[in-house]
Amino acid sequence: MSGFSNYAANQILECYFRRSAGISVPSALYLSLHTGNPGADGTANVTTYTGYARVRIVNVTNFLAGTTVVQSDAAGRKLINGASVQFPTVAGAGFTATHVGIWDALSGGNFIAAVDLTASLTYAVGDIPIVNTSNLTLIQATQI
Repeated sequence: MSGFSNYAANQILECYFRRSAGISVPSALYLSLHTGNPGADGTANVTTYTGYARVRIVNVTNFLAGTTVVQSDAAGRKLINGASVQFPTVAGAGFTATHVGIWDALSGGNFIAAVDLTASLTYAVGDIPIVNTSNLTLIQATQI
C-alpha cells in the first residue's frame, strides 16, 4: 500500500504541531524499485539485479506536473507521476516490480514514501525498466 514513511510523517508533524523550522525539502528526489512492499524504512524487497541503482528524478516539477497530479476521491488525495522514469538495464536476472520508493539521496538518505505501481511490471535480462507516466499513484487516505 502506498503512503508516507515515518520520516515524512514526522517532518509534517514537527512543522505543524511543534512549530519547528519546517520541513526539510531535499534538493533532489530518487526512486528505488521493489519486488514487494518496501516496508516502513524502504529497505524491504529492493530489486537486486546487476547494475541496479536508484534513479534521480531529473525534474521534480515535471515529474509531478502531469494533468493528473492531484485528484481527490473516496480513497483520499492522490499524487500521480506526470513523467516517466527509466532505470538501468537489467542484467543478471529478471524480476517483477510492484512498488517504488521515494528517497532524498542516491544511497542511504531518508525514505520518504512507498508507492504501489498501478500494475506489476515484469522485466527480463536486457530490458530497461521504465515506470511510465501515470503508473505511480501516491495516496494519502482521507482520515476525517
